[in-house]
Amino acid sequence: MAKKAKTQAEKNKERQFRALAKLFASHGFNVRRENLTRGPSYRVKSGECLLSGESCIFVDKRLPVEQQTAVLIDRLPELEGALSEDDIELIPPSARAFALKLVESESVPDAAARLPEAEAVQVSVD
Repeated sequence: MAKKAKTQAEKNKERQFRALAKLFASHGFNVRRENLTRGPSYRVKSGECLLSGESCIFVDKRLPVEQQTAVLIDRLPELEGALSEDDIELIPPSARAFALKLVESESVPDAAARLPEAEAVQVSVD
């Protein structure tokens, strides 16, 4: 059976994933796409692990490219050191605001800092 030709949008999404994988490689992570094992009583999920002393991020290649990219975007806070302007250019525009917050804080943000401003709730005690 012949493979379906990729559209330009699919090629762009693939390019974004590869750019993020390159960004992680420059920060010491090995990004690997694999068919992650599934069984009747377990399921392996995409994520980070230590393999022979090397930091690896495994991404299930059966996921759509958008979800594969999301796995890497979720791991952005784990990058050591600040992201440079060149690094930020590699990040898809939809996730760039999150990366800019990382650069401004120069540390791993807590969960509250990740929330969009509209969702943040302030409580005052009178």
